[in-house]
Amino acid sequence: MQLPEYISKDEVKRICRELKLKDWSKLKKPEVSAEDARKILAIVKPADMDIPLEDFRVGLEVELEHGTQFADANVTNNHPILTGKIVLAHLYETMDYYKRLEVAEIEGDILKALKAKNLAKVEALYRKLAKARLELSEEEAYPALPDNEYGWEKLYAERMAMAYGRRYGMAVRIARFQNTYGPEGTWEGGREKAPAALCRKIAEAPDGGEIEVWGDGTAMRAYTYIDDLLDGIILLVHSDLEDGVNIGRKEYVSVDGLAQTVARVAGKRIRIKHVPGPVGVEARNFRNDRISSLGWTSRVSLKEGLSRTYPWVRSQVEARKK
Repeated sequence: MQLPEYISKDEVKRICRELKLKDWSKLKKPEVSAEDARKILAIVKPADMDIPLEDFRVGLEVELEHGTQFADANVTNNHPILTGKIVLAHLYETMDYYKRLEVAEIEGDILKALKAKNLAKVEALYRKLAKARLELSEEEAYPALPDNEYGWEKLYAERMAMAYGRRYGMAVRIARFQNTYGPEGTWEGGREKAPAALCRKIAEAPDGGEIEVWGDGTAMRAYTYIDDLLDGIILLVHSDLEDGVNIGRKEYVSVDGLAQTVARVAGKRIRIKHVPGPVGVEARNFRNDRISSLGWTSRVSLKEGLSRTYPWVRSQVEARKK
């Protein structure tokens, strides 16, 4: 059956001229600038819906990629406004629609690589998948399914605090810290976080020496400097936010990358030896929507925080030798 051309290319050209966009009817690569996305969003965005510009821009690129890849099914000829409305419909369904889509596509690619027995590609895709995994919002902690007893312990403590608050009329604020580090923290004994442990190992190692790292060094984490954490706590306790609130810097780094950053701060050349040991899940992600609503933002980068932390840990190592 011959179908009509629902949206003509001439109409697409006209709209693009009117919006001062490049000609979308001739697109070869699905690339949309933030400025172009802003123009389209201003037209299609409903008044009662807050849509992050970057999420909308990514959605446009995904839909345009489908249009250029499957030309026979592209009934809109990449019409900017209609493409924007398609993105809007998906975001109405769930605001993380395109993030979930990316995860699903990577999982499909992993399956294909496994069938082809391409282990190198499987490994590369798995690392990509770990980074693309959905960030955990505060609400998604329930229904609970932590990956170990440590997670259950945290959630149980939260429930106890909330129950106490309800029973005795006490305001309870719950902060969920994301891998805090900094001077004056635990740096030895097995309870220290990775930044402090690596600072200690590198402080103890000679220039050109070797340190041991558990696992293969690819596990991804984000670390939060103590000053940023305290700023978040102060904002939280003076707010009306109830239930759990994530506080953490969204700067992800692998364990090997963390070690290399500490080594650069220390001014040492260090070799990494991977040894068997507990590493936890491949990646942990989170969202800061609730604490950000109070005006909080992380100010201390990982490199800057380690530059403040390493000298203190080194001084502790040197003092222990005396």
